[in-house]
Amino acid sequence: MSESESGDGNREGERGGGFLKSLAERILVPLAAAAASAAAGYVARNAPRLIEEKLLPKLRTTSLPVVGEASREGQKSSSKSNGRARASASPEQREHARAERAARRDERKHAASTTNGREA
Repeated sequence: MSESESGDGNREGERGGGFLKSLAERILVPLAAAAASAAAGYVARNAPRLIEEKLLPKLRTTSLPVVGEASREGQKSSSKSNGRARASASPEQREHARAERAARRDERKHAASTTNGREA
């Protein structure tokens, strides 16, 4: 029985194709991995700049507010600002607040040093 009759096809052609496929995989897989790595590095380095230059201007022109960005009408740009002006405290009030914080800190330290009501 010949190879064409058994349905196996040309075995020599299969070996040649397998060799070329194997060679292509040996060359292309590392190249593809290097290209993917380079692309990821590029995105990681340039994403913040691209977002600021391309995306944020478009978002600012929309009617929806951008999360984390203060309104541009009369509010101070403070990271902790919630739109209300904070009254300045007198030196006595600041000292009182410091003393309260120190007392709470001491209570926490004492609670941490005790275990089930016993001193550690």
